[in-house]
Amino acid sequence: MILPCKISIYEKEGKVLVSMVKITKLIPLLNKDLEDKAKEIEKVLLNIINISL
Repeated sequence: MILPCKISIYEKEGKVLVSMVKITKLIPLLNKDLEDKAKEIEKVLLNIINISL
């Protein structure tokens, strides 16, 4: 499985950047039945990132 999903934090040109792979793009390629679960997980991860900024 693709989980756990990594959140990357790095610095580029003096700015701190936060990124992650959009699992809503990856998981459906492996299993269309998990598309709704991928959306749910991605929403949680984006909330975690937004809270941390």
